[in-house]
Amino acid sequence: MEEFIIAETSKIFTKGVKKYVEKYKVEDPLSVFVLLYIKSKEEVGYQVYVEDEFKEEVSIKDILGVKVIDLKGYSVIAPPYILKFLQDFAKELGTYQVDVTIYLNEDQEDVRLFLSKEGKFVREVFLKHLIGSKIEA
Repeated sequence: MEEFIIAETSKIFTKGVKKYVEKYKVEDPLSVFVLLYIKSKEEVGYQVYVEDEFKEEVSIKDILGVKVIDLKGYSVIAPPYILKFLQDFAKELGTYQVDVTIYLNEDQEDVRLFLSKEGKFVREVFLKHLIGSKIEA
């Protein structure tokens, strides 16, 4: 079950980032990223950047490409997991100014995630650790 969830999450984020590469007609797909951050105590924020320039605030449904009804329910399932791992990072790093940046990997077939504290790189993080530990809990 854990492997399925990790694979689906990877697929969702890969598709989501590629959507913004196409939308903004970017020559270098590796210059587009989605930023996940703690928007409020109980809400995750999602922002799109191109070449380090903010483009827009989006929703999980936008990333999923869902216009009206999310038949798979990912727009309901994903945000609590994302909020939980962001809150865990906030606790670990001693600030709520944490974010996870999602980029396409070099072959553009998967994503890489990077944790930042107050805008400064901390480390790369992996879906297996982010999602796997939440499934066990």
